[in-house]
Amino acid sequence: MKRLIIFASSKGGSGKSTSARAFIDLARRSGRTVAVYDLDGGTGSLAMLYKDRDPQVGAATENARDPDAPAAWLNDVHGDASDVVLDVPGGALGDLVRVLAGGAQTLVNEAKEAGREIVLVSVIGIKRDATLAPIEAIRMFGAGAKHIALKNGLFAPPDGFVVFDGLTVNGTQKYGKAKLAVEEAGGAVIYMPKLDHITDAILDIEGYTFEAGGQAGKLIGRRAATNARYWLDLVETAFQGSWLDASGSVPESAPSVNGKARVRPVAENV
Repeated sequence: MKRLIIFASSKGGSGKSTSARAFIDLARRSGRTVAVYDLDGGTGSLAMLYKDRDPQVGAATENARDPDAPAAWLNDVHGDASDVVLDVPGGALGDLVRVLAGGAQTLVNEAKEAGREIVLVSVIGIKRDATLAPIEAIRMFGAGAKHIALKNGLFAPPDGFVVFDGLTVNGTQKYGKAKLAVEEAGGAVIYMPKLDHITDAILDIEGYTFEAGGQAGKLIGRRAATNARYWLDLVETAFQGSWLDASGSVPESAPSVNGKARVRPVAENV
């Protein structure tokens, strides 16, 4: 299965690039060819980490917010890479498709022509403004994409995303609008575990990918290397069986949302 995987968020600081990095490392480790584009104008996390500008080796760069951007990533959408990964700046999903006449529907058509499934990964936190990304993604792409809401464990344990999941207050079901939207779109929710801060900081300072850091015990210390390997394996397990499966062995249809009942929101616009 060939995929176009778009990592998006409603704001910066959600851990979107960390999620993309984990997928890139896992997919490349599994032997898949991954063409990567950092669309934050060359200043994003992927551009700083993957310094080779060949997208199938490191990460190419472009500015999604530039209305005259060439959308060079479209060449790889129609290319032979197993996966094409776009790391979109926070809140810039609309900018990504603005350069295409016809917007999101045109991208859906291009991916279909190229034999690719679009996987739209909305990375979320626990605050209201960090939870709206799936709603925007579904509004723009509808059934033209496989939708995943990715809970970033940096912010809370799995049951701590109450704005997204919904919450019963004094017998009244509140919030949960984003989760409901994902369910009704046939999408899935994945929880990505937290990487400990010390290991994360060391990898960042030394400029290591998660995969390379896991093999660099003599340079960054055995503790950090072991933790990096352990965490990446946890993420691989979390992604297995979903449209983010690193091996590309994806299901015929998107998995269910945690097997839980739907949460009906009330008047709150969340």
